[in-house]
Amino acid sequence: MVDGNSGRSNTGFFITEEKALAKVQRKISKLVKGTPERAKALKAVQRVHEKIANKREDFVQKMSLGLIRTYDLITFEDLNVKGVTKKSLPRKTYRRYSME
Repeated sequence: MVDGNSGRSNTGFFITEEKALAKVQRKISKLVKGTPERAKALKAVQRVHEKIANKREDFVQKMSLGLIRTYDLITFEDLNVKGVTKKSLPRKTYRRYSME
């Protein structure tokens, strides 16, 4: 998003949850498939993913509401996404800054 006056940026919701996700995924990798312990660990992974999704949704809702209250006119641009993603940034880094 390009907005020279807003000063808003990506809040890093994925960065904060990345360690928790890695921890539960490591736990799953050590468990035997089909066991109740693995099913419980899978639910933990689902909860972390749901938490990330909820944070993203909350960020988008707050950002859009702030834009609507701030500006009278909002325009959209048809952007060549494939051209933008061919930058030299690693995928993980690009994902972190893609909502700025």
